[in-house]
Amino acid sequence: MNLPPNTVSAAAAVVALALLILCSFSVVDSDNGFYPDERNALLQIRDSVPSTANLHALWTGPPCRGNSSRWAGIACRNGHVVHLVLQGINLTGNLPTGFLRNITFLTKLSLVNNSISGSLPNLTGLVRMEQVILSSNSFTGSIPPDYTSLPNLEFLELELNSLEGPIPSFNQSGLTRFNVSYNRLGGPIPQTETLGRFPKSSFDHNSDGLCGPPLAACPVFPPLLPPPQPPKPSPPVGGRKRRFNLWLIVVIALGAAILAFLIVMLCLIRFRKQGKLGKQTPEGVSYIEWSEGRKIYSGSGTDPEKTVELDFFVKEIPIFDLEDLLRASAEVLGKGKNGSTYKTTLESGSVVAVKRLRKVNVLPHKEFVQQMQLLGNLKHHNLAPVISFYYSPDQKLIIYEFIPGGNLHELLHENRGMGRMPLDWTARLSIIKDIAKGLAYLHNSLPSHRAPHGNLKSSNVLVQREGLNYYCKLTDYGLLPLLQSQKVSERLAVGRSPEYGLGKRLTHKADVYCFGIVLLEAITGKIPDDGPPPQQRDKEGTTSMEDLSGWVRSAVNSDWSTDILDLEIMQSREGHGEMFQLTDLALECTYKLYQETGPPASGLVMIALAHALALFAAVASSINVSGGHVNPAITFAALLGGRISVVRAIYYWIAQLLGSIVASLLLRLVTNGMRPVGFYVHSEVSEVEGLILEIALTFGLVYTVYATAIDPKRGSIGIMAPLAIGLIVGANILVGGPFDGAAMNPARAFGPTLVGWRWKNHWIYWLGPFLGAGLAAIVYEFLVIPTEPTIHTHHQPLAPEDY
Repeated sequence: MNLPPNTVSAAAAVVALALLILCSFSVVDSDNGFYPDERNALLQIRDSVPSTANLHALWTGPPCRGNSSRWAGIACRNGHVVHLVLQGINLTGNLPTGFLRNITFLTKLSLVNNSISGSLPNLTGLVRMEQVILSSNSFTGSIPPDYTSLPNLEFLELELNSLEGPIPSFNQSGLTRFNVSYNRLGGPIPQTETLGRFPKSSFDHNSDGLCGPPLAACPVFPPLLPPPQPPKPSPPVGGRKRRFNLWLIVVIALGAAILAFLIVMLCLIRFRKQGKLGKQTPEGVSYIEWSEGRKIYSGSGTDPEKTVELDFFVKEIPIFDLEDLLRASAEVLGKGKNGSTYKTTLESGSVVAVKRLRKVNVLPHKEFVQQMQLLGNLKHHNLAPVISFYYSPDQKLIIYEFIPGGNLHELLHENRGMGRMPLDWTARLSIIKDIAKGLAYLHNSLPSHRAPHGNLKSSNVLVQREGLNYYCKLTDYGLLPLLQSQKVSERLAVGRSPEYGLGKRLTHKADVYCFGIVLLEAITGKIPDDGPPPQQRDKEGTTSMEDLSGWVRSAVNSDWSTDILDLEIMQSREGHGEMFQLTDLALECTYKLYQETGPPASGLVMIALAHALALFAAVASSINVSGGHVNPAITFAALLGGRISVVRAIYYWIAQLLGSIVASLLLRLVTNGMRPVGFYVHSEVSEVEGLILEIALTFGLVYTVYATAIDPKRGSIGIMAPLAIGLIVGANILVGGPFDGAAMNPARAFGPTLVGWRWKNHWIYWLGPFLGAGLAAIVYEFLVIPTEPTIHTHHQPLAPEDY
């Protein structure tokens, strides 16, 4: 068949556009995205900063291969280095000057717990940087003012260094974690909106006069006055009067000194009698911490001198009351999102652990007491026993048996480097077994709880050592029923599970997922991030729970399994078999569980069928009114093909987006405030792959729309057009749903994203459908409909000889 010249030129344009798109995805280096400038920058660290990690052996070859890296501490995306995490490997000396200049895609820099000295690294030009974590080093000098120009900065942790000078005026709206405590900073704290959100602990313990809210107010010095004029000489007085004035001054001074001495002695005696000279802790906290509790208790309308009896679940310990507790000295053991925990020494010598809960003031008294009685009746040698509790409208305390010895997080990660006593594999295996026993007991004893532990992480695993043997007890369990709202539940470890991230109701599987993460932490020595769940992140983090599991899985699949092992246990070759078996178990708990949170095959079929039928009904009911425009991409294709005007297209786009928003709000209303999940790209699919998939799926959809509803030669086919459109959408969901959700409709993606406020990868669901729709419109308009035919009521019947 001979095509007209305009059709040939259009076809050439389509082919050229296709070649251009293909070429645009082929400009990556032949070595899976290897960028020599980034590798050379990393080699500067390897070659000039000594460490105990033997980076010369670990950093060889290209650092990135697509989205994976074999270099320890490096994470990649699309061939670029995006994360540099070298924690606790005793990096010593100064960092190379400007070594980060060529790693322009870097979003996370973490050099925690090393011995790096000199100035902080220069981050000029790293506009993608989100997390700068440089705490527990020996950095000196001032905080570079350029750090205030990092537009996407979210974390800045510079505590436990020797930094000097003023704090720059940080005012990035996305900055959510900030800490400059334990330095030598001075001057007033800038009163910006961002810095005003952070508590006193973010600025504490700076030795050079740091002041201003939330610390003490800065001193106000009076203006300098001119020096006083010398007094005019007075006539001499008699010697007797001069001697009298001298004696009077001596007597007054002596009396004042004696009075001050007596006042100090009386205060000391009174404090000693009341037992209030509590031992000061390294955190600078003593009985004063409990003065807040005394004020809250006194302000509740109850006589403060009246003894408040506490209910006890453990009869073997000496009984005490609330007044005894408030008078006791307290040492901070830890501060978390749920509250603070104190080691409390009573006047009788007994030691207990007291947890003061935060943000549970709306909890009714009856529910709190019932939950405490339920937890107090749990008896297992791998659970830290709940001894007692206290409830008031403003304060809620949980009293545990004190378990000396620290927690698993401290044993795994603190003080890494020279002189550290490593936790060997035998000890780790014993601890893991105890964790499993304690968790199994909780699940058997609390079957009605959605997640019986709810906050399982390494810092909540208390470890005791008896000789060469290690034992552990779980703490902080059973708190999920005390948290009334889903938002507050994010503070628990299960708030970072895939179930929660996908907006699903939590089950016991969330505890199993957290157990798998603790297993991986014990095996790899890596610290899982304490941020939000993966589906709620705008950008990915190197050590998020999902990434830790994914990194281990890719390492095992790439036949470099030993690279996942913590350097401290790698020498125990006889235990490698057990390590890899537990790694498989951890991946069963995390990766496979994570996969299960997506729809199973039957669920995917039901989703596809529901979308197909719903779209069939929507198009069929509106095709005679508005042409069945429920998709901005299809409206764009019709506009590009000259089938509708620009004004009409804008009307349709506004209506489509409003409809999506209203539907998402109604969905959130009928699901009791549950945030819509929206669309996201699967962890094994890159953004480019998701974009190509959306282009291909939308191309098929729009081509079907053209063939059945727009083509002038279509004839009278009744409801076949809406049915065909619904069927192609259902088929596309079956194909692309497991990979990127198969949106094919920007409005369908926009409503849930806006209402759920989860914007990760959202641009894919606009650019992909519009590109796919535009390509389909061009192909159909210029190839399938080469000329505008004469409009017929029906198809021209084929001649018999054509059969």
